[in-house]
Amino acid sequence: MADAIKWKNSNRLSDREFATDILADIGTAEAVGDLRTLSSDSDPDVAATAQAVLRGSGRPRIFPTVQGELMTPRMSAQPAKDTSRPAG
Repeated sequence: MADAIKWKNSNRLSDREFATDILADIGTAEAVGDLRTLSSDSDPDVAATAQAVLRGSGRPRIFPTVQGELMTPRMSAQPAKDTSRPAG
């Protein structure tokens, strides 16, 4: 979080863009507060990205491949079997 705050306060545009992504991933109340600050950044792209993240906050950020695995109807609570060694 400390690094994300440094990047958020940086004069370098690339640092502030990176901070927006990192803060979105962190998702804590403090990170959301820092995203609010970035939502009024002097660079319109940084501000727009932070605003978009804030509009979407509250919804879990799950990568599509992971989401597909999580939503598979065949999932069970049983552990996966080790098929790397033959049984016997």
